[in-house]
Amino acid sequence: MIRTKNKIIAFLLLTILIIGSTGCRKTLNYIGQESKKIITNTDVTLSIKENTLTNTEATLILKNNSNEKYLYGDVYAIEVKQDDKWYELTTETIFNFPSTFINAYESTEIELNWENVFGKLKKGTYRIIKNLTSNDNAQGFNIAVEFSIK
Repeated sequence: MIRTKNKIIAFLLLTILIIGSTGCRKTLNYIGQESKKIITNTDVTLSIKENTLTNTEATLILKNNSNEKYLYGDVYAIEVKQDDKWYELTTETIFNFPSTFINAYESTEIELNWENVFGKLKKGTYRIIKNLTSNDNAQGFNIAVEFSIK
């Protein structure tokens, strides 16, 4: 009887250990609600620097082709396209909120590593969304860049 209890306890501990060690990897992207974000086509563009895209990171190129100065922060969203609709990837991550200016006719690179935020992205079509504001538009506007993970 005691041996049987010990075997059951050992089995349960081993099961918990296996589930705990494999369940900690972020490979699952939780798909949330359909996106209601409006993407604005402006003189400010977002692209992905060549040869930097993986399923966990990318370097963005933010380019301001206007004569205005804009403000942007660390916050970004990733959405996945399914059945010709965009859906938010959900996260409970808290972003820092420092702000950076991009001057008129300037471009800058933004390095993103989303593995700890969204996990490894599965095959599919995605977009990264960033919000920019200006003195004239405190609410701001969204720009995006689409990409595919193969």
